[in-house]
Amino acid sequence: MLPGTPETARVGAGVIVVVYLLLAPVHLLLMHGAARVTMVAAALVTAGVAALALRHDSPVDDRRSAGLVWLVCGAPLVNSLLQLLVTGQLEQTTLVMLSVVAIGAVMTRPLHAAGLVALGCLSWAFVVVTTHPGPGDDTVHYVIQLLLSCTLSAAVMGIRSLVGHRLAASETMLVEQLLKMEGVRTRLSESLTRFRGVFDDSPVGIALADEHGHFAQVNDALCRLMGRTPEELLGRSSLEFTHPDDREMHADATRMIEEAEDGIGRVEKRYVRPDGEVRWAWLTFTHIEGPHGASWTLAHVQDVTVRKQADEALARTREALRAAAEIARVTQLGGDPRPVVLDRLQALARAASVMLIEPTVPGRLEVTATCGLPQLRGVEFDLSEPTATAHVWETGEPLFVSDTAAHPLVSRRLTELSNAHSIQWQPVGLDGVTHAVLAIVWDRTLPEVTEVDRSVIEVLATETGAALTGERLRRELEDLSIRDPLTGLLNRRGWDREVAAMRSRCERDGAPLTFAIADLDHFKVYNDTYGHRAGDDLLAGFAQAASAVLRETDAIARWGGEEFVLALPGCDETQAADTVARVRHAVPGPSTCSLGFARLLPGETIGDCLVRADGALYRAKGLGRDCAVDAGIPVGEAGLLRVPA
Repeated sequence: MLPGTPETARVGAGVIVVVYLLLAPVHLLLMHGAARVTMVAAALVTAGVAALALRHDSPVDDRRSAGLVWLVCGAPLVNSLLQLLVTGQLEQTTLVMLSVVAIGAVMTRPLHAAGLVALGCLSWAFVVVTTHPGPGDDTVHYVIQLLLSCTLSAAVMGIRSLVGHRLAASETMLVEQLLKMEGVRTRLSESLTRFRGVFDDSPVGIALADEHGHFAQVNDALCRLMGRTPEELLGRSSLEFTHPDDREMHADATRMIEEAEDGIGRVEKRYVRPDGEVRWAWLTFTHIEGPHGASWTLAHVQDVTVRKQADEALARTREALRAAAEIARVTQLGGDPRPVVLDRLQALARAASVMLIEPTVPGRLEVTATCGLPQLRGVEFDLSEPTATAHVWETGEPLFVSDTAAHPLVSRRLTELSNAHSIQWQPVGLDGVTHAVLAIVWDRTLPEVTEVDRSVIEVLATETGAALTGERLRRELEDLSIRDPLTGLLNRRGWDREVAAMRSRCERDGAPLTFAIADLDHFKVYNDTYGHRAGDDLLAGFAQAASAVLRETDAIARWGGEEFVLALPGCDETQAADTVARVRHAVPGPSTCSLGFARLLPGETIGDCLVRADGALYRAKGLGRDCAVDAGIPVGEAGLLRVPA
């Protein structure tokens, strides 16, 4: 508190009350007679006046403050002069001197202080002159002391005024500095608010980690990326949320910063959310100075999952297109597309195995090709049973089962053989017609098939449908080119290809090879009698009946008109004669046939052997038809007849 201020005046008035209340009993004890009564009364009056001056609780205004200052300065002076007067003791001048010094110390206005000091000194002189207080010899001494006290009062006032001016100047400077500091604080607060807003509202994740690698601050974008609240992240290391395959990068963070020319580390890594979802992030991070000079890390974390998924989808789409092109190339070259389809689909779908399920006989489907699980080949599915395979075949709609153990349409045998946890069935067809079913098997549980995987499977399924259709058409064209359209038997082109391979096998194995030529007896008469349609039916019926009595290793072809040619590998004369006899008896209805056959000799051409068989055929016709003849042994109804070559 500064002298002259309202607060100082109020405190001074309070001190007056306390002091003079204490002085009243002191005067009562130490003084006698009229002096006691006068001084006790004066002390009580002074304390009462000071108490009345402080009667209001409201703050002291300037006017009341000036009155309190006069009270604080004047009351001691009046009381000391009164005590000098009533006691008649010159020593009481000491109290007057103290009052004079107090005036210089308390009053702020020099003129008021000088006037009050002068009034006090004059009053002292008047009391001394009129009352002659003792001891009289000390009057000069007290005059000098009183003058010195006046000088001291003036000096105190001067010093106080100088100090007051300097304090005022310092206060002004302090106020200016406080205002500047307030401005700086306001600007810092605004900057901090802006920074906090940028930090919190940034679309890019921002994290501040301490020297131990634990999160000290995180923003909302980072929390969204990691799928966690700030409370779940703060105080923990990002290593806890990093994908296991990327955790080595965490230990190399400091090295990355030190090796970078700009001191900024850059890395792409994955984080795992609480639900198991993996998010890709692009990190840029650097060291900053933390509290007490510690090395902290500031990181910007950008979610690049969408871009990574797009890149992966593009890469896998390219792989699918390359696989489709390879399937088409294999198909065009006449190869089997199935192994290529299954191998590429297994790799692209990251599956444990892939099966191709095709119809083999009416009402049944069979696993015709597999990749990854060979034991599944040959597994059959009855279309009359309620299975997932039958459902997809009949509806032509794909079906994905996440949990095979809980789905009623999944075959238990299939899951046991394949250890399947999740399966995708994909129809394979063209123009809305289903030709086969692809089954993609995973040995782990998938919640769903991603859009990328679904697209890859559909692309390869479509290409597979085209490949199987092309294979079927090619096979049909080949059959048309090597088979007789009426009987379905090999034509001469097919015959030449078949018997060339057959001769090579027999020569390699040292097995015999016999050729026979059959001719329907009196076919022209039959044709003229019953018509060409009946003649065609006879030719087709004989072809079917003759094929039924032959072995799978034998071959039969339509040689032209009503003539047929047979190749019988591994048959000696007796076996060949028996086979020829079965063929002769296979002619439908009342018709008959004649046959000639010959065994291929070493070094003989197939054409020469057929010429000999044709000669034997003419001999059979000469013997009355409905018989079989070789170069020397005719075979008729009576049995074997040997004839000259």
